[in-house]
Amino acid sequence: MSETANEPDMLVRGVSLFALREYMRTKLEGGSLKAFLSPLSDDDKQAILNVEKAEWYPFDLQKKMRELIVRKYNPLDPEQAVFDACIYTAEYEMSTFLRAIMNFLPAKLVFKQTATVWNKYYSRGVMQTIAGDKKAVLELKDFPADKLFGPVVTAWLTVAARMLELNDVLIRQTGNIHKGDECWRWEAEWK
Repeated sequence: MSETANEPDMLVRGVSLFALREYMRTKLEGGSLKAFLSPLSDDDKQAILNVEKAEWYPFDLQKKMRELIVRKYNPLDPEQAVFDACIYTAEYEMSTFLRAIMNFLPAKLVFKQTATVWNKYYSRGVMQTIAGDKKAVLELKDFPADKLFGPVVTAWLTVAARMLELNDVLIRQTGNIHKGDECWRWEAEWK
């Protein structure tokens, strides 16, 4: 059992699982999604195959999906495999309406709203943002996620930066609870 499996309040919104499932379907290129999911329990497979976008699901399902993606597509660089999958999911999840709005908002305002967006996707964790005109620092506390969670947020920030049409963007993860840091942390800088 994973370190998050015993966390009853660790939930993720179904849209995240739905987008990961669509990523898998796209990458399989006609291969069987059911066969790809075969290492999972029957309950987990059914939850993924029948996921409802607006419903809440155990966070552990997202973790298991990321692990399958790593195993299949890039076991030598797990973080890159997760990042690639989550670039797809972030682009998939961003609505056309949200994309249009983000083109008119300053980056500072968008990054400051990260905490609000966070709580729409995850039932736990406190996201804090310090945003300036050319830099943002995001800290996530009280979120005991697995070691491969960092690239999920890095991918989301990358897609947000693209949508904001920021120049010379550098996004990096600078805090990881699995490396002894007190919280997850990401920094974004742009010109």
